[in-house]
Amino acid sequence: MKKNIVISILLILLICISTIMGTYAVIINVVSENGVDRIVNTITIRDLLSDDNGNYNNTYYDVKNELNVSDDDMDILMNSSYLNDSLKIVLDNVVSYKLRGGNKLSNDYIYDMIVNDVNSDDSIYDELKNKVIDKGSIYRDDISDYVYDIDVNLINGS
Repeated sequence: MKKNIVISILLILLICISTIMGTYAVIINVVSENGVDRIVNTITIRDLLSDDNGNYNNTYYDVKNELNVSDDDMDILMNSSYLNDSLKIVLDNVVSYKLRGGNKLSNDYIYDMIVNDVNSDDSIYDELKNKVIDKGSIYRDDISDYVYDIDVNLINGS
């Protein structure tokens, strides 16, 4: 009897863990038309930092705590059109790399994009800009590893 209860509890825990991990996964869905790859789903910074229900994931809280900023500050960053436009460029490159063997963007290149974006975006106030730039420089060597870890799903192969 005790063995069945333990097994039931373990199964419930495994299901919960699988569900949690699955809801935080971002997948780039791609269609290929006449040799041109096109990302089907629009992926924003908010998508990388939340699950399908809009709940923030661990990465959101890690970034928020590392930057030592408020939820409002995180909203400013997640809503930045400059940062989201650069994310699209990076994600297009992830697709090219994963599906066609293209070259990865370097950590320095991606970091420089972030610096240019936060400096160009007037909705990001100076103190927040400095936090992003300073913390970004600390984690510069990890940017590419994180971004190129995103899964790519080719929906069709034409």
